[in-house]
Amino acid sequence: MARFLAAVMNEGVLASRKSGIKILEAESVNQMLTPSQNGFGVFWYSDWLWNYGDKDHILIGHNGAELGYFSYLVFNPKDNVGVILLANTDRGDKTESIEKLIKDLFEATQGR
Repeated sequence: MARFLAAVMNEGVLASRKSGIKILEAESVNQMLTPSQNGFGVFWYSDWLWNYGDKDHILIGHNGAELGYFSYLVFNPKDNVGVILLANTDRGDKTESIEKLIKDLFEATQGR
């Protein structure tokens, strides 16, 4: 998932030791990230407002959950930083603490 997210953040080019390997066309990435309905593109929510570091940020990403599992895959295109969070538990009433963890991870990258 991290390699896929990095490729999306890099216009389809895979970030690896074999640099320059394109797994997605830039136009495909653009289509995936372009909002089409209610802030959603293909798979991605493209207008996700998060506040961290004492200011608002627009993130792009997706989250999901099933019984016993949840995930978040989000990135800040302005700062070129992404966060992936996977857990083997129900999200249940933990949404606030989960989102705080994600905010903390983004804040840790500030000023890098």
